[in-house]
Amino acid sequence: MGTQKPAQVSPFRPGVGKEPPEPYVGRQAELDAFGKLLRELHYNPRNMTLLGLRGVGKSVVSKHFLKLATDQKVVAVRREIAPSFTVQEEFEAMVLSDAETAFERLSAIHRISETARRSLPALVQVIGASLHVALSQPGLPLDVGFTLAPDPDIVTRGRPFVDRLTALYRKIGEVARDQGRGVVLVIDEAQAARCPDPRMGTLSQLLQAVSQVQEDNLPVALVLVGLPPVRQILTDASSHAERFLAGSLEVGALPPEEALVALEEPARRSGLPFEPGVAQQVAEDCQNYPYFIQAFGDGVWNFAHDAGLPSIRAEDYAASLPALRAGLDATFYGPRYGRITANIERLVLSAMGAEEGDVVARSALVQRLGGVVRANMVDRTLLALIDHDVVMREGWGQLRFTAPGYGRYLSRQHPIASELRAYRTRSRSEREVELGR
Repeated sequence: MGTQKPAQVSPFRPGVGKEPPEPYVGRQAELDAFGKLLRELHYNPRNMTLLGLRGVGKSVVSKHFLKLATDQKVVAVRREIAPSFTVQEEFEAMVLSDAETAFERLSAIHRISETARRSLPALVQVIGASLHVALSQPGLPLDVGFTLAPDPDIVTRGRPFVDRLTALYRKIGEVARDQGRGVVLVIDEAQAARCPDPRMGTLSQLLQAVSQVQEDNLPVALVLVGLPPVRQILTDASSHAERFLAGSLEVGALPPEEALVALEEPARRSGLPFEPGVAQQVAEDCQNYPYFIQAFGDGVWNFAHDAGLPSIRAEDYAASLPALRAGLDATFYGPRYGRITANIERLVLSAMGAEEGDVVARSALVQRLGGVVRANMVDRTLLALIDHDVVMREGWGQLRFTAPGYGRYLSRQHPIASELRAYRTRSRSEREVELGR
């Protein structure tokens, strides 16, 4: 058999939320857990969280949840939320839009008449509108249609929004139950639901509504996807947090053997394989994280392909490594750093990057910055960085970056020595303003 001609396009797909060429590698446990949630939806509705650092493939896994749901005839609606989710008006608009989407998909499945379908947006465009969908006659053929009518539990403006949301979700659950279906709401970037008063916040309302509907054993479930701090955000927001944390899944780096498959198989199929041992070195440098596997695989594959080589050698990887890291700094780390504008926040970040390892002790930062920044300002700055979702608490007095390898990026691009020099050169009045004196 002749040698396969190399493909003209890289088989790797770096990018946020992009499906890799080996999408199920190392993630079967998460898919199985969601499959169990779907199977139990009608007699034991429950929820789950999918948590992990940046670059572990959470968004890709959650998108596969949608495919699994469709296969099981369950309507799944996915939303990636922004910080505006914590604003009541924005929250109401989002959840009503998702409710409308769920009803539209249920109606598409059962061929609700065009007249009824066209009326759905008008019914949900404001909080005073309602959706009440019920079979016109039990036992009639599914194409007979549905009736739409106002529901006082939803339209009464004097009632708290959480009560009306509960009534709306209950209607969704009743329709899904009568159809033998289910509805799953998938919310990505759930850490953006953090707010100053969590028990009065929008996430608390959402959790309360879903929990009450599930108490009626209706087939409605919620999946929250985000960074590990979501666990604490849930605990702060709701007394029902245990219903979510009991189904908490931690998504981390791929097992070493699965990381090799994610690199070697796409390259082999493309006709430009890795030579023995090279893929293992790439995987180790990527710490087996899926996003970096795609980015590094794409970079070294293109390097070898452009050079007209028949395989990817160790020397090719070494030669491509500076450009790979520069590309990662520009596209993955740089934008996250660019959102940090306060000089003291950048200084504390660089101090974290100067420490060895993924976990940094708060005491080490105070010691490193002693004489320049007071301890209480280090603490205040760390709280701000946590709010930016750049840093998270790992344990008592311990912190880590939410993106793997972020400390090494800071050491390369923003070393502590240069940040300290820049900070000291600023006038005392400028620093006092920033320190909040």
